[in-house]
Amino acid sequence: MDSFDATSHDWPQSVPAAFRGSLICHNDPNLENVIFSGDRAVALIDFDLASPGSAVWDVACAARLWAPLRDESDMPGQLRGRSLARPRTFVDAYGLPQRDRAPVHAHDWCYDIVRDAVAGGHEKFGRTGAKAVESGRTGRGSNSPRTARRCGGARHVDRGAKLMGILIGLDVGTSGARAVAMDSETGELRAEAAAEYELLMPRPGWSEQRPSDWWAASREVLGTVARESGGEVIGLGLTGQMHGSVFLDAGDEVIRPALLWNDQRTWRQCEQIEERIGREELVTLAGNPALTGFQAPKILWLRDEEPESYSRVAAVLLPKDYIRLLLTGVKATDAADASGTLLFDVRRRRWSQEVLALLELDPAWLPRVHEGTEGSGTLRDAVADELGLPRGLIVAAGGGDNAAAAVGVGVAEEGQVSVSIGTSGVVFAPTSDFKADPSGRVHAFCHALPGMFHLMAVTLSAGGSLRWWRDVAGGGASFDALVAEAGEVAPGAEGLLFLPYLTGERTPHLDPQARGSFVGLTLRHGRAHMTRALLEGVVLALRDGVEIMRDLGVRDDDVRAVGGGARSVVWRQLQADVLGRPIRRTRVDEGPAYGAALLAGVACGAFRDGDEAMQLVGVREETTEPDPACARRYDELHSIYATLYASQRDAMRRLGAPELAST
Repeated sequence: MDSFDATSHDWPQSVPAAFRGSLICHNDPNLENVIFSGDRAVALIDFDLASPGSAVWDVACAARLWAPLRDESDMPGQLRGRSLARPRTFVDAYGLPQRDRAPVHAHDWCYDIVRDAVAGGHEKFGRTGAKAVESGRTGRGSNSPRTARRCGGARHVDRGAKLMGILIGLDVGTSGARAVAMDSETGELRAEAAAEYELLMPRPGWSEQRPSDWWAASREVLGTVARESGGEVIGLGLTGQMHGSVFLDAGDEVIRPALLWNDQRTWRQCEQIEERIGREELVTLAGNPALTGFQAPKILWLRDEEPESYSRVAAVLLPKDYIRLLLTGVKATDAADASGTLLFDVRRRRWSQEVLALLELDPAWLPRVHEGTEGSGTLRDAVADELGLPRGLIVAAGGGDNAAAAVGVGVAEEGQVSVSIGTSGVVFAPTSDFKADPSGRVHAFCHALPGMFHLMAVTLSAGGSLRWWRDVAGGGASFDALVAEAGEVAPGAEGLLFLPYLTGERTPHLDPQARGSFVGLTLRHGRAHMTRALLEGVVLALRDGVEIMRDLGVRDDDVRAVGGGARSVVWRQLQADVLGRPIRRTRVDEGPAYGAALLAGVACGAFRDGDEAMQLVGVREETTEPDPACARRYDELHSIYATLYASQRDAMRRLGAPELAST
């Protein structure tokens, strides 16, 4: 690649003076990239950690100020065949303001090495001894290469002074939007707000929402926490329900209501996808089989069933990313949320050109992908003024709700597991390497932390089952009253079981036509028994996922509760007894929004990386231990529970097929 003589270039003041010299990008035979300042090697970037479009690639290529990669002949051999990144600059990578697009950030360990080398006068770096830079990279305490790869870091702040202030996390959930404001120094919540919106179910098996409702609720909660936080807001992070599809036209106007993660109408499109690509090949390319909740089959459904709407599509966004567009004007997403589209190469953390080509979908419809700890843009002035937030506020890429929740409860290492009971129920287990379940019964996704992955088991109607039960049989009782009532009933609900398949089921059955049921009803059973059976059925379904993960070699040494299931004594005890593990609870239960705030802290420079951010996650002293007698009882019940789906499957399909097939 050509050199770039920047001696006379008008550099912004935020670029260190030491960088304002001749910079040369050179690929050595080992495909490792060395950055030189003058004739001195000042940084080494390992292409094993890079792919086109990634943060490391931005630094390694530094197009426009360095020579652009014009075609594949300019690429290192092992990277040929991948799509080229849009040309970007070293200035972009440094995170400086741009007129026409959001800044691109590069891993902070790259810049720290360069900065350390510059400060040291380059004595230990010679042009022929570029490998010596490796010692500069590994000698940074907790930021070893593996940790740096995993946790990411801020790219554009002065490390000499820690940035402190208020971090906001916004969760665009299924039942409503929630925002929290946390103190970046103590981790304590300074304000929180929530606003509900409507779930639309125009036909059985269909689940939709109006994106305008998300926006109204998001503005409300952001404005509230901005007013009540009592400090300077320095970063905003986004999270939200995964898999949903927001279809936009060329003017970024919403074409139709969004199809949600629990929508089951696309079962025919899932069959088409697996017929066209092959199930095994699809798992290889996208890490998962075709499931009705994912985004790809929703796009095909629109093509098949609403061709006029499909003809207008110019962009497809995930729910939180639509809110990002309105906040920043930028179309962007994160690797964790993108993993749930079925259009993403999870292993390589980029859009899968192979899947897009096979499904004949336009890659231009998809947003740019960032790591969760990276900035994705800044708040538009008009929006900032309306909400009472600072102009130019950095908006972090963030993550899908479950990945952000894992960050919010400090689940980032193998052996740690989070169990979330919200509208859905999720078991989340981090992995250091990509490992897909060949059967597809549990998902393999990217974590919100760079370089990390996770396995995820999902039951679609967890807290959603309780909400349904409250609405149809609660008689005005609150959730707390119903759960307390169930707590008075003995384990097993006197021989009553509940299958929580009210919107189909993912783990372990992958069946959009599954239906819920109470099994074992007698005249003896009342509302309290049925509520108890419902709660137990949800946790027994989560155990299905835990057992699959254990079979895959995943450890669950440290289990942390998230969401509504963390706040309730009854829910926590059920989890401990059914899973047979102690259940820990963090100081803050708002996992997704809190995790989004922590990710924002890394993006804006309040924290060096994800590890430092998660040091603020406090775990409460009390631990909910399994009761041995109850655990044995639930072992028995699970052995019965595990047989019920197979015995009812044909009846479920015969009952559900006419409605699911209607158009």
